[in-house]
Amino acid sequence: MVNAPFVHFVATLALTLALTAFGTARLLGYALDALLRSLGEDAELTVYLDDDIPAEAIEPLRRAVAQRTRGSATAISPERALARLAREFGTRTQGLSRLAANPLPWSIEVKLPAMPEGPEGVRQIADVLRALPKVAFVDYGEASVAQLARLRASLRRAAWLALGLIGLTAVAVISTTLQLAIFARREEIEIQGLVGATPMFVRMPFLIEGITQGVLGAVAALALCALLVRFNPEVLASNGVVPNFWRLGGELLGLGSGLGFLGSALAVRRFLGR
Repeated sequence: MVNAPFVHFVATLALTLALTAFGTARLLGYALDALLRSLGEDAELTVYLDDDIPAEAIEPLRRAVAQRTRGSATAISPERALARLAREFGTRTQGLSRLAANPLPWSIEVKLPAMPEGPEGVRQIADVLRALPKVAFVDYGEASVAQLARLRASLRRAAWLALGLIGLTAVAVISTTLQLAIFARREEIEIQGLVGATPMFVRMPFLIEGITQGVLGAVAALALCALLVRFNPEVLASNGVVPNFWRLGGELLGLGSGLGFLGSALAVRRFLGR
């Protein structure tokens, strides 16, 4: 590697690009994971009741909601909900004053305890509340949660796709690099075979070269990801995310050494034929 630094630098650079793309997607994934988990902390939901619910049934239903959610439940009358809506509208309340009747139903606002299961736990509680009598609808921002979950899944697929596409290029570059190295040492390799060197003894230096390139690429990719967080802290800080660089470093090292080993193994198998 010292004798031919340029070709090995190109191979390491290809691996660095592949692993940096993967690491960046993983960092964004950490931020989305934290956001999804935060939706289960101090979560709130609103239980809208049927229009024909009798007044005497509201308090027992509120207690039932509080018991099933283990949180605090507050009954909101139509008048209170309309007054709150008027305050939110501010000066734009002319339309509300023209209403012949209050269109808002009774509702129960629930403040949930911290949910370790995150959005999935909130969804399960919402399903339980929907089964209660005189409950018309339960709102907990389901559409937003589902959209974030889809975004997280898309980002995960994009990370693996980027790693796959650029990783194949990196493997091809590493394989070509080591094929050149094997060709340059063909006389040395032939002499090793004549004096009784085992196939593994001949292969091992090239395999170590490939793994070394992978490790160097992983270290460089981790450094670039750290610089990304260093100069763009708002990407993760807005969600209170502290990146786990030990975990990310382990993933990058494992992938980098694996890609390096694969490229070197292909080169050895093709040119040494053993």
